[in-house]
Amino acid sequence: SGVLGYIIQKDAKSFADVLKSIYSTYPKHVSDCLMNIIGTHDTERVLTVLGKQSTETTVGPGSELAIKRLSAKERAAAIKRLMLAASIQYTVYGVPSVYYGDEAGIEGYRDPFCRLPYPWGREEASLVAHYKRLGEIRRENSDVLASGEFFIERAEGGLLCYRRSNEQGDIYVISNAADETAEYTLKGKWIDLLSGKTYGGKVGAVSAVILRRI
Repeated sequence: SGVLGYIIQKDAKSFADVLKSIYSTYPKHVSDCLMNIIGTHDTERVLTVLGKQSTETTVGPGSELAIKRLSAKERAAAIKRLMLAASIQYTVYGVPSVYYGDEAGIEGYRDPFCRLPYPWGREEASLVAHYKRLGEIRRENSDVLASGEFFIERAEGGLLCYRRSNEQGDIYVISNAADETAEYTLKGKWIDLLSGKTYGGKVGAVSAVILRRI
């Protein structure tokens, strides 16, 4: 998907072009209800894709793929990248749609190894908490996120900034896919809905802020 390519390749401009192309192709009411999905029942698990840093399907005998998992270092990096992908998934135009278990940290290679049972009691707590918070943000700000206009403000290197806007106000999403902190200045005082902290003009490596004016 476009968001995975952006996070892996750290190319905000290409992703912005995709977002603009889709938004300008369909009537707005269609864009507002597009299915935003980054993992499905017949593709490699998104966490696995982000952990091995490749969009290519892994080939190999099923006996190996059935038990193959990311290393601890790969998994930690993949979790951070998935949090970024989910932040985008929940804030661009369209409706976020999550394939079961992505929010819990399930890994898996090509079909059928992407269909492991849900890990009850063994969920990745940080991911679950992140998805819960995104759901709260989506619900609490549905006035803007469900049907607000969509504008790209900046796309350069790994930095992508877009705005959702209607008569009730604006929400800025600043995404940084790069491996170092990025700076982006906004006039006025803004709070990051993810962290609850006042925005200070910097976005950490491989992370995003979702900003609403205070």
